Amino acid sequence: MSMITIRQEDGGIQLVMEGRLSIEEAPVLLKHVMDNMDELTAIHMGGVESIGTAVVQILLMADYRMRKAGRRLSIVEPSDEVLRAMDDAGLSETLGLTHVYE
Repeated sequence: MSMITIRQEDGGIQLVMEGRLSIEEAPVLLKHVMDNMDELTAIHMGGVESIGTAVVQILLMADYRMRKAGRRLSIVEPSDEVLRAMDDAGLSETLGLTHVYE
């Protein structure tokens, strides 16, 4: 089971993503990101078990739009699976992730 929730913290909006995130969850994620882009401060990904390419593309789009606005997307506590997937895709540096998985 996967879940994407919104929470208001530290003067901004944070998304919390858990479970297996695939193309099926992409429309929900895209809506949350687009609806909250101006206030989005972080995406928590510690509970992510797997991540599909559609979700990765949305994260890249969010990072691109935030950079254009003079901000950065903050991915908080990414799971080992997220780190591996981003590393395998060559996106770790782009998204500011470090290689600390086992």
